[in-house]
Amino acid sequence: PAPVQDDLSEISFQGCRILLVEDNELNQEIAMELIGETGALVECAADGRKGLQRFAEMPEGYYDMILMDIQMPGINGIEAMREIRENNGNTIFIVMSAYDKFDYAKEAINLGVLEYLNKPVEKNKIVEVLKRAMAMIDKEREKRRQDLMLREKMETVVPIIENGLIYSQMFREYFEEDVENFKNLLDITGDYCYMGVLVFGESQVGNHMTNVVGTSVRIQEHYNEVREIVRGYFKCIMGSVMANKIAILVPVMEERIDYNERIALIDKAREMVRKLKGRLDASFRMGFGHVGRLRDSMKSYNEALHALLQSDGSVAHIDDLP
Repeated sequence: PAPVQDDLSEISFQGCRILLVEDNELNQEIAMELIGETGALVECAADGRKGLQRFAEMPEGYYDMILMDIQMPGINGIEAMREIRENNGNTIFIVMSAYDKFDYAKEAINLGVLEYLNKPVEKNKIVEVLKRAMAMIDKEREKRRQDLMLREKMETVVPIIENGLIYSQMFREYFEEDVENFKNLLDITGDYCYMGVLVFGESQVGNHMTNVVGTSVRIQEHYNEVREIVRGYFKCIMGSVMANKIAILVPVMEERIDYNERIALIDKAREMVRKLKGRLDASFRMGFGHVGRLRDSMKSYNEALHALLQSDGSVAHIDDLP
């Protein structure tokens, strides 16, 4: 064999999870010992069926790399890789096989195999392939890290932008280009919306809430939790807590919603206020106004407030008033 130019001990595989699918016990021991030098977590399956079972038992994306034999009893390596690839597009495959058949190699290429190694394999070749695989894994991890950082930044910035849109609409402090900028930043594609208003207090008496000041302070402290629950029911833009109210803007594509849509909207809102009450130990009510153009959303907001004043229910829609 050619002299080894590198050593696996120079590669940092810390945190890398590798699944070795190999039916030959001797080859298992050799590969496990060799890869074990890297510090990676190596697990072994004796055939394709057991490899699939082990893969299915783990969370998505658990294994970074799979070293796969081809010719095994029962489910062969090609069949196992094909099934795994259907459910996971990121796992890196490396084939180590004594069968140098064109059909196998062609199918392996179609499945995105990084390398097709023919047994017996020289150590320096395994080192080179593992290094390339680890470089790809590191690159993917860095991409995920950057994506996570971007999401975290957006989670901080988006509520500020949303509150800016709500504020500008309520106090009419905007120009036409401001509305377009808000739409672009918040990925609003339609020109229509309806407004909702979420009000809260310690308890509900008729159409009024009690202890609104104390409850408002408490809800302000739990705003992120309220926001998470509301956005679980409505794809909406939310304002900040103002007194005991939160203004909610729901973008829509059409100029009106039909009867069935309105009933579904009210049912969702009732379920939402029940969840808020159970989670935050306070009473909540929700009012809705008509659909209108985004620039005229303040009219819909006032209708939502009026609907609540004219009703003593937990949810009120302007179209349901006499």
